[in-house]
Amino acid sequence: MAIFCRCLQALLALSVIGCHAREVPESWKTDCVGRMQLSLPGDAEIAANSVKMLEAEYRVGSTQPRFEFADGEIAGWSAQHYMGRLFVSHQLMKRDISTLDRAASKYVEQSRKWAVRTKVSSSGEKLAFEMLRVEPHKGIGSRVSAAYTVSLFIEDRLIRLSSSGRDMTWAEQGKELNMFLTGVVARPFGSIPNKPGVCLPYFFVTDDGKPQRSIGMTYRLRDHPDVSVWLEDASALKGGDDRIEAKLEPRAKSDFFWSNYRTSDRILLRSEWRTPYRDISLAGTRGVESFVKIVRKDGTADYGYLAAGRGNPDEKGDTPDLMLYVIQDARIAKDKGVEPLGKDALLDIAQRIAASVKRRATAVQQTLD
Repeated sequence: MAIFCRCLQALLALSVIGCHAREVPESWKTDCVGRMQLSLPGDAEIAANSVKMLEAEYRVGSTQPRFEFADGEIAGWSAQHYMGRLFVSHQLMKRDISTLDRAASKYVEQSRKWAVRTKVSSSGEKLAFEMLRVEPHKGIGSRVSAAYTVSLFIEDRLIRLSSSGRDMTWAEQGKELNMFLTGVVARPFGSIPNKPGVCLPYFFVTDDGKPQRSIGMTYRLRDHPDVSVWLEDASALKGGDDRIEAKLEPRAKSDFFWSNYRTSDRILLRSEWRTPYRDISLAGTRGVESFVKIVRKDGTADYGYLAAGRGNPDEKGDTPDLMLYVIQDARIAKDKGVEPLGKDALLDIAQRIAASVKRRATAVQQTLD
């Protein structure tokens, strides 16, 4: 019995140590993604869209617009879907604003000419072109029937919302657009609004909590430039059948992520743990975590952490699908003259970040509580 008690005490002590290991230091900076928030060890850059990419997007369109950091480093998993496809620029100079303003105006004129020339959609609907008011912001917008695009210059950045209008009338689309126009404001890194709505890179949109979203933002730590952090907050998808639901399970999504992670730039990716996945709770969702070693083609050994959680689309409240990665690329730190993190230090930071992920508190929720 005494031996059992000593063993129990030892296990309890280890549990306490484990809990303390995941506590989030008060000195960390907090930012928000979608309807969630996370904490990071110090300041960070946020991936957005470059002037060059946005100008090209107005001309030819893209199914996979590129998000990148200011120095051109690509953040391949960043994406913004909310009321449509969203684009957010890096900080703009005056000449950049002029360039994108011209590109947006040309896009609107091309849309007008297309609507006049085509006249009727593939479904037989008469096409209606209309210029849209974008007050109280500076910018331009237009629609062709229920599909619309607005380009807004707010402070020193551009935010562009483009919606196809699929399965929605213009009356329905117009209500969402009005909510976007009245709710969107600039938001610097570390600003945490307490209103219902969604956080985007450098912007926030107040809403009624109803619009579906899939918002993935990528950060690069300034003190540890070898470390990038990506959090995706997405409305929980309905599986439909067992086969589709299985693909939405945290382990299946994790398998898909690691199997597709920079396959052209690696020669090895293997788990650092005896079992590849450990069960966790990620912001209250049922999830798993994994930790891998990544050997690049140049022989560099990096490490990566991934956490994935499955929400519940059938619950009355919003319980999202979540994914978080914390991945190292030692090359970036070395290029900046900074020593990359070691394996244990990276895992420690990653698990603390995962522990920090939670729903962003709002004044409405606090009143109800």
